[in-house]
Amino acid sequence: MSVIKLIVIDNDLYYLNNLTNYITTEYKEMISVVSFSNKEFLLEYVDGGEITDIVLASQEFYDEISEKYTLGKLILLSNNNIENGNVENIYKYQSADKSCKEIIDIYNRKNSVKNKANNESEVITFYSPIGGAGTTTLAIATALKFAQNGNHVLYLNFEKIQSNGIFMPQNYSKYNFSDLIMSIKEGDNEFNEILLEGTIKYDEFNLYYFNPIDSVLDVEDVSLEDIKDLVNNIVNSNKFNYIIIDLPSVLDSKYYYMFDRSADTIVIMGQDTISTYKIDTMLKQLDNISKFKFIINMCNGLKEKKIPKLVSENLLPIISTIQSDDKIKGETDIVKLLSENSIFNNEIIKIVNKIG
Repeated sequence: MSVIKLIVIDNDLYYLNNLTNYITTEYKEMISVVSFSNKEFLLEYVDGGEITDIVLASQEFYDEISEKYTLGKLILLSNNNIENGNVENIYKYQSADKSCKEIIDIYNRKNSVKNKANNESEVITFYSPIGGAGTTTLAIATALKFAQNGNHVLYLNFEKIQSNGIFMPQNYSKYNFSDLIMSIKEGDNEFNEILLEGTIKYDEFNLYYFNPIDSVLDVEDVSLEDIKDLVNNIVNSNKFNYIIIDLPSVLDSKYYYMFDRSADTIVIMGQDTISTYKIDTMLKQLDNISKFKFIINMCNGLKEKKIPKLVSENLLPIISTIQSDDKIKGETDIVKLLSENSIFNNEIIKIVNKIG
């Protein structure tokens, strides 16, 4: 579990000091806490861009925060030990240990996503025939959400111009994705070494990726057999619970294997005529579409959704509709996109629970 970022706001300084001291002593590995007795200082802290998972607020601050601000999962710090079905609350005068356990429980329930307990790697492919549909953003966000839930996840990008470099730091690594591809093409014995030493860990999570390719030719020259060997070797390494594949928008027959090999193929579509036409055209080319699931991304809020004809006729599932949101447009920090108070985060949780 990732560290819970907690804010506590109350004008009772004695209570604040006792709770924060207990957390930093007994729960420092699980909860990172800051406390405020003044609303202005709280807002100044939030305006600095700090990400928050849970805000525990006394009644004096709760109502105004809930009405005017979106800071994280808001919990009432209640003076009364009474269950309130309408407002999630924590009793102020119980033991600090019990309060901490309730905070962790609330966080886990809110962020509960599927965890893969066994060692068998599962391949999930993200694809869209529409350029700029947000495929890479959704693929990386899904990979990170799996990792936040304790899974070991490998993200692979097969685009010629790999846009994952925008979202993932290009930290130093002995090898990059080009090296992994070449080890497959040349049939050498360095594959496992490259897989182990070439992957970069994203932040504190068990999400791993490669730095982008050296040349577009490295991906362009990949054959169907290369793809089969690459994927099967990674699966057989037993290093990852999930392998997330991000394919280019060009419908290349050598990638058909990925559609069949994957537990799920997630297809991203929009709400315009070109999008529906391209989705229908794509589906006509394929023999097996039983594993396809669809996401409507950047939906414009129309009551009547434009659903491609073949999606409707084959009763293919639409597992998420993500509304267009100017607040997150252009955001490249995936951790921020998956913040507690984000509609986008809630949709990614839905996606993760419906795939794999």
